[in-house]
Amino acid sequence: MIRVLWFAASLAAAGCAATPKYEVVVDVECTAQADGSLTDCRALSSTSADPGFADAAVRAAMKGKVVLEAQPPQTVRFRMKFWEHPDSGIAPV
Repeated sequence: MIRVLWFAASLAAAGCAATPKYEVVVDVECTAQADGSLTDCRALSSTSADPGFADAAVRAAMKGKVVLEAQPPQTVRFRMKFWEHPDSGIAPV
């Protein structure tokens, strides 16, 4: 079992609408190393035909860290969401 150390800012606190203009979901798989770093990341699937979202998800994953509760290396899978809110015009990851 792993605990993934990802934190996202609350869009509600930033005054953004609750309903996104669009949402793209990318499933990612990586190998978690003893130091918590992620290597060999790849996109398993994406709800967008645009390969840029899968590429961005893999690049972001490679910067992430995990805390392993078992012997490394471990295969980890997780989901990344990209969205744009109509009030903000920004697309947080």
